[in-house]
Amino acid sequence: MLKNKILYPWAELFDSGIKTIPIFAYGSLVDPKSAASSFQFTKVNMKYVIATGVRRVFNYLMPDRHLERWGVELFGNQKAALNLEITNEPEDRVNGVLIEIDTRDFQSLLKREEGYDLLQVNATEWPEGQSNASEHPYAFIAAPDSQYVDHAIDPVPGYFDLCVQAARNVSPSFSEYFDRTTFLNSGQSIQSIR
Repeated sequence: MLKNKILYPWAELFDSGIKTIPIFAYGSLVDPKSAASSFQFTKVNMKYVIATGVRRVFNYLMPDRHLERWGVELFGNQKAALNLEITNEPEDRVNGVLIEIDTRDFQSLLKREEGYDLLQVNATEWPEGQSNASEHPYAFIAAPDSQYVDHAIDPVPGYFDLCVQAARNVSPSFSEYFDRTTFLNSGQSIQSIR
């Protein structure tokens, strides 16, 4: 049995003997092509959900080697990827995808999701009200006091576009909810800037 928090680099996960782990994806992993670049992804092993008690914010400081992939200048301010902040407030909700991932695929995710701990979140099916059944997938979350969180950076442009387009590709209502529940470090939702 896994704990509700698995610290990066997730040694406990690799030693657990568990075959798959449910992951709540809330950013670039919502995009099937992006997800498939890191693990065995099929639409069969995913469903749309809403996590409660969390807030989605562009405050994860993307490591330099990942910035180069996005064509961003290493000395600029556009270094933010998405992160979740635990609020435990029921009105704080974000939409995303619940994906069952084979634990063997976490070796490649170690590089992609550097610095993120795995924390369990409470999730229900999308759209809201469709089901009251609750699940407890893990989410990639960088701790507020970690070297990977910076409250003075802006989103990486290409990463931002990928996340927004991934939400659009699900449905108009999913996209609108994503925009309304995704925040910049300034506190503005991305809906207010688009």
